[in-house]
Amino acid sequence: MTKVLNRWTLLAAIGLSATASAQSSVTIYGIIDAGTTYVSNAGGKSKVVLTSGILQQSRLGFKGTEDLGGGLSAVFTLENAFNVDDGSIANDGTFFSRQSWVGLKGASGAIMLGRQPTVTSDTIGRYTSAMLLFTSYLTTHPGDYDQTLTLPVQNSIKYVSPVISGFSGEAQYVFGEVAGTASKNAQFNVGGNYVNGNLSIGASYLRANGFNIGSGGLLSAAANPFGATSANDMFKSFGIGASYQFSSNFVNALVTQSKFDQGQSLARTYEIGFRHDISPRLIFGADYNYTDVFHKARLSIVGAMLDYKLSKRTDIYLATAYERVSGKNQNGGDLVAQLNGMTASGSSNQLVTHLGLRHSF
Repeated sequence: MTKVLNRWTLLAAIGLSATASAQSSVTIYGIIDAGTTYVSNAGGKSKVVLTSGILQQSRLGFKGTEDLGGGLSAVFTLENAFNVDDGSIANDGTFFSRQSWVGLKGASGAIMLGRQPTVTSDTIGRYTSAMLLFTSYLTTHPGDYDQTLTLPVQNSIKYVSPVISGFSGEAQYVFGEVAGTASKNAQFNVGGNYVNGNLSIGASYLRANGFNIGSGGLLSAAANPFGATSANDMFKSFGIGASYQFSSNFVNALVTQSKFDQGQSLARTYEIGFRHDISPRLIFGADYNYTDVFHKARLSIVGAMLDYKLSKRTDIYLATAYERVSGKNQNGGDLVAQLNGMTASGSSNQLVTHLGLRHSF
């Protein structure tokens, strides 16, 4: 009798699974990116290290959708970041640090709630060479101060419109969750894009208060020209970018301007990038961005990369970037260079070269 029940239980489970799979799906995906890195100046000395996620951050994710009928679907994404070199969880130990959200998607657009990318990253991050993946994270704007490549924000609600005649828009609000005030630690972000064939144009506006400001969390004090922030600070940023795909060439350009109230800093970054498809397997990319922190500092970053596809999912790449800075840091001392993810230099310049291997699944 027990064997008969077990068989019926198994058949019922299979039937329920088949019904669920007809209405919903879950995808497991990931990226593993690691390699050796040479740093010309890390605190005054050169070094060679094994690093993770120079081209793309290593990750493991789960995304799913369920058909609710009438063109409406439930959607979710959970995405973890980790370090291949030592197996640790990245981004301050938050498990689903890259994304953890749930939402509804239909003909009128999508609404998502949770920890998710900013509208700025969605709408103008696509015009940075670092996000376009033909240089590397090394060419990120200094300290990601303008949040074009920022970590996702938590406690947020975001709306993404459908595409209408090439136009699309997004809006996002981050709850400050501070008793007695709705503005402290809150953030508001809007943006949009227009795509027509090979041409893409986008713009965004961001206003952030308190601890949602990314003015230099990726920079040491000696490499930060923007100034320290606190819960009482306010940050405003605007950006506009564009890209165009030629037959075997691609160009991108971006301008951002950001203001920090507490540090009394106004900064503007200009970026231009270029990619050439040498062959179906081999690409070359180059990028230059220049940041002017008015009356305080100037920072220039130039980067290049060769990427060779070993297969559809695996590639090997050689990336390099050089930064040169001048001016004063947040403490009034001489500013030092610090490329994204690296230890601050002991001088005004820093060169990083990385040979990496990336696999996606």
